Amino acid sequence: MPDQDIRIYNLFPRLYDGVQDWWKAAQHARDMGFDTLYLNPIHQTGSSDSIYAIRDYDAYDEAIFPKSDREQAKAQVQWFLSSCRTIGMRVLYDLVINHTAIDSPLVTVHPEWYEQNEDGSIQCAGTFTIEGDYEEWKDCAKLDYRHPQNGLWEYIVALCQRYMALGFSGFRCDVAAKVPARFWRHLITELKKEYPQVIFAGEAFLAAPEQIHALAQAGFQYIFNSACWWDYKENWLVEQNNRNGAVIAAIAFPENHDTCRCMVREENNLARVRQRLRFTGILSSGWMITSGFEYGFKNPIHVCHTRKADWEHTQTDLTEDIRTVMRWRDTYPVFRKEGELAFIPSEDRRVTLLSKTVRGQQALLALNRTEERITLLTRQLKENFPYSSLPPQIVLEPYDFQFFVETIPDVGDLPVNTSYCIETGGEMVLRQVPIRALGWGEALVEILACGICGSDYREMRHGRFYWKRPDEGGHEWTGRIVALLPPENGLSRGDIVALRLPRQGSGMVQGGGFSRYAVVKNTCLFALEPQDDPICSAMTEPLAVAIHGANMIDKEGEIAVVGSGTLALLMERVLGLLRPFCHITLVYKYDRVRDYVAAATRCCPFPAADREEVWDTVIECSGAGENIPLLQPSLRRGGQMLLMGIYGLMPSLNLSDVMFRELRIQGSFLYDESDFSMAAQFIRSGAMNVKDLIQMIPFTQAQKAFSMPSRERIKVILDHSR
Repeated sequence: MPDQDIRIYNLFPRLYDGVQDWWKAAQHARDMGFDTLYLNPIHQTGSSDSIYAIRDYDAYDEAIFPKSDREQAKAQVQWFLSSCRTIGMRVLYDLVINHTAIDSPLVTVHPEWYEQNEDGSIQCAGTFTIEGDYEEWKDCAKLDYRHPQNGLWEYIVALCQRYMALGFSGFRCDVAAKVPARFWRHLITELKKEYPQVIFAGEAFLAAPEQIHALAQAGFQYIFNSACWWDYKENWLVEQNNRNGAVIAAIAFPENHDTCRCMVREENNLARVRQRLRFTGILSSGWMITSGFEYGFKNPIHVCHTRKADWEHTQTDLTEDIRTVMRWRDTYPVFRKEGELAFIPSEDRRVTLLSKTVRGQQALLALNRTEERITLLTRQLKENFPYSSLPPQIVLEPYDFQFFVETIPDVGDLPVNTSYCIETGGEMVLRQVPIRALGWGEALVEILACGICGSDYREMRHGRFYWKRPDEGGHEWTGRIVALLPPENGLSRGDIVALRLPRQGSGMVQGGGFSRYAVVKNTCLFALEPQDDPICSAMTEPLAVAIHGANMIDKEGEIAVVGSGTLALLMERVLGLLRPFCHITLVYKYDRVRDYVAAATRCCPFPAADREEVWDTVIECSGAGENIPLLQPSLRRGGQMLLMGIYGLMPSLNLSDVMFRELRIQGSFLYDESDFSMAAQFIRSGAMNVKDLIQMIPFTQAQKAFSMPSRERIKVILDHSR
């Protein structure tokens, strides 16, 4: 993503004594290093006196302009905007067009412009809170953009043209995701005809990924992110940053007019406030602070009641800290661009380590979350991040924030990815997603083939449990390395590789097997031989899972493999190779699987509730938790049940039976390096035939693969060459 550096000072107009006072604040903001002002609504309010319940879009707020008529107030605003331009300050206006005041004259003159209840009354606007409750704004009437021909669209376009003619540079758009994207596209297109540099920044709190994508497609350059709420531990901010940052730039802030003050949230701890200031200041393309933050204000801004009298006189001054952040942003491009974030394992759990990567630069960020002084050794860090700037140890003061920036090799222009993205409702949509910059120890891989795992089908049915971003699906893949950065882990450009999942995380940075390309950690790539078939080798990962499970069986004898999918059939074949003296029974749901087992394997339809104490080992491969209580009686005394599926529900067990008959219930998760190597060798040598299990479908028809009933498929592999 190009450099979209923007530094915003949110000037809350009612907190000042008129336009002259605004001008002083603008000069103060420019002196700190800000280049843009964001002005909250200054137009006439409704009876609630909320500046976000606008009665008249062309009359002005009497609380700000008490002695001025409409034309006089307009002239003062024009003077202010013109003055800001002389010092290089752009001004964004707060555009509130999701709703008007409930007592706006427009409600009477144009009731057809509003959403209406079943009884014909005007519908109030509202939103969902972070707790999931719906909050109705009884002072606001919801505008209805579903009818482009009724005049509302033209009215709003003309209104914004008037605001631009006054001298505004663009808009911060209130609850932007609640206004249809097709209207935003129309508005932005019309404004750019006369004002090609117009800026649109959207408030998109709690918006779904597809809503963010729609805003970007409509022409928004920015959205405001949620960094001010992050606890420096949970994964959600990293996911949000990486998901949204691929399509639109973000603006971070330590507080805004809707939140409590940062000083209050951080419990009056100035070190914590400085940490929040620095982190939000270098996270995104944009950074914003709100009037009074630089002085440690504690009283929240109120959209109805805040006035000049609420200005606080404090002993706090963070202006030099703000200038320091501005110097960081000037010096390091990584701090003024959208970058890929990743957690880095820390030797001390009290310290959060993050990497942020943009093309040509990578930063290591260290945050001490405690009030204790911490010394962090960097020996292990240097193995993966060969930063020349990293000292042998990092000393972090209480609530400290430090960073280390390194130049990384430029691998050239990266392609735009074509990815199947999973939307909030489970719909699979093909999208163009820009590939982010590579960081140390990462590779760009062109996917050749990808198997669809049972967990992928579960994701489609029940929502994303394991995929951390909408384009990350598909982990059973093979591909060709297009580019990589050191440490190379013995790999080279052009190598054919398979993804070898780590036991923690996925190893995938961006994209996956349901994309044309994936960015992945080099340590998670397994080099295949040049003669290996990419289609068959896509079975290496599930075969390694089966090998790992087979190696955990500690008894020869009677073994039941339960399932009708790929894992069960691979397990039956692996046991034939690794446990040649055991007797195998396949307990199946679908008759078709009988065509794929060895002649020596017995087949038994499920359920097997009437079979008591007949097997030494039961290997549950289906992931159906309801099977477990039905299978438990079939184990012999001292028997072993191996759980290998991904269980959506907690399976029930008869624990008394487990105790009295000394049963062993054990899980088998993923594989070791040796399991993966053995799987690749089995496929390469022909010792394990997998071709008969494979059904190939072109990458361009992936939706068809997910719509196939389970009874009609064994292993579907997407062929990316088609």
